[in-house]
Amino acid sequence: MSEREYRGIRNRDVLLLTRIFYIMADIRSLQRRCEFHTEQLFSTTKRLTGMPGGGGLPHGFDSIIGELEEMNRDYIERINEYCRDLMRAEKTLNNIPHETMRTFVRMVYVDQLAQAEVLRELEMSEYQFDKARRAIEEAESMRKVEWPEKWRAEAGG
Repeated sequence: MSEREYRGIRNRDVLLLTRIFYIMADIRSLQRRCEFHTEQLFSTTKRLTGMPGGGGLPHGFDSIIGELEEMNRDYIERINEYCRDLMRAEKTLNNIPHETMRTFVRMVYVDQLAQAEVLRELEMSEYQFDKARRAIEEAESMRKVEWPEKWRAEAGG
């Protein structure tokens, strides 16, 4: 992200689109933590049920259950935030006039794929990539992007 900030991105929509990537990373992290704690809880329960006289729950379970409940609340909150931002991002993407440029924007700013992968997938030259990225980042919003001539012509015909 610092590289993009250094380039001086003016397009406010780019920030929304890149935010999707980071929210998904947060959600995946929360999922892994919930899975870890749930596994720990079940593993401990399994060991205790085989022990004679292990009828009650130890106090340690209360804290694990509390952590899981808090993580689940965080998880739900992040999912809701992700859904709201994703809906806004989809509207932004759907306003891009040409499919190739929509795909370019999704790959670069939402999926954050490496430049080499975008070049290969879209069969673009580095010059085309840089020109498209510059046009996007220097515009005020996606609606105000001056799309490279190639894509303007394709969008109209």
